[in-house]
Amino acid sequence: MAETILNGYLINKVDYQVFDEVLTILAEDGNKYSCLSLGSRKIMSKNSRNLFYGSKIEFQFFQARNEQKMSKFKKAILLEDSIWEMQSNKKMFVLNEIISYIPASNTLFSYYENNLKQIKLNEEDDDTFILKLLSEFCLYIGISLEVNKCVRCSSKVLSTISFKHSGMLCENCRRDLHTNAYDIRLSKLIHLLFNKKYDSIHNYYDLFSYAIKCIKQFIFDTAGIKLFSLKEY
Repeated sequence: MAETILNGYLINKVDYQVFDEVLTILAEDGNKYSCLSLGSRKIMSKNSRNLFYGSKIEFQFFQARNEQKMSKFKKAILLEDSIWEMQSNKKMFVLNEIISYIPASNTLFSYYENNLKQIKLNEEDDDTFILKLLSEFCLYIGISLEVNKCVRCSSKVLSTISFKHSGMLCENCRRDLHTNAYDIRLSKLIHLLFNKKYDSIHNYYDLFSYAIKCIKQFIFDTAGIKLFSLKEY
């Protein structure tokens, strides 16, 4: 195994056996790496004191040459102060889980850092941040909703959103498909959201929680991805 040194962020850690963990790292090159960290759950472990969510870290590990084997973690060095609040922050957990599903790319790291900056500034409440993040996640994994025309006949006169049919429906198509109509305000919210007109969505704030629930279910039904960080919705 060759030693690798990369700067990045910890996006997941899973308990393994008694004192070990499997770490998932998002590195500056936009790739994600999984490593087995031996003993990092021990009380006196030096690495455990540096493995924080939301803080940039220098990761040192021995990268496995064989894809069937796990890389072995060596050392973590904090490159910036840790923020204790990040370790139990809902937005942090949702961001990390979503990033774990997005394919590696040369823009993924900057996308993560931009969202992390928003979390640290704390200018948006949880539901606003999560709703915007979910709509962008749909685009990243290629399951976006058609919100500007009827997904069935392309009519611009729209009646309701249909998550089952992945987009808006006109009234005629809604009736032909025997689809129930959602609240018109929810359809308007989804239209604004997926057109990235974020400044206009706050008039529908009372629907944010329900919209999160609907989009979460749409992601599961369409892509088979169950977001455990959103289990309260």
